[in-house]
Amino acid sequence: MTQQIEAERRATRVVAAVVVVVLTAGGSFIAGRVTAPAKDEGGNACASATAAMNRLLQEGKDAPVDEQQTVKDQRLATVVNVVLQNPNCFSADMRAQAQTTKDNMAAQANSDAAARAGECADPNHWLWQC
Repeated sequence: MTQQIEAERRATRVVAAVVVVVLTAGGSFIAGRVTAPAKDEGGNACASATAAMNRLLQEGKDAPVDEQQTVKDQRLATVVNVVLQNPNCFSADMRAQAQTTKDNMAAQANSDAAARAGECADPNHWLWQC
């Protein structure tokens, strides 16, 4: 009789474990479907990102030759961020080029900051410029 009770308990545990696994998997699937973006949203996001990038690039081409370098750099940084923040919309080559450009811009900014710090440390340098 004890063996029969143990067998029933094992069977009950197995059934309970199967129910928990099925409910967990089913709940996860349903939660994923509910929170997933509609298929059309991805296309609109890519169209928007591509349009923004193309607009910024065209602005750069149409800009006056004597436009300040900081404005050009800001426009380039914006284009780079559009590409990097929308990885599903751009090719691996374009994302790699954008990341390289971002890294180079960061390295240049660090180099410029170090040069300014060195100038400010010079005792003969005008302090009001630091």
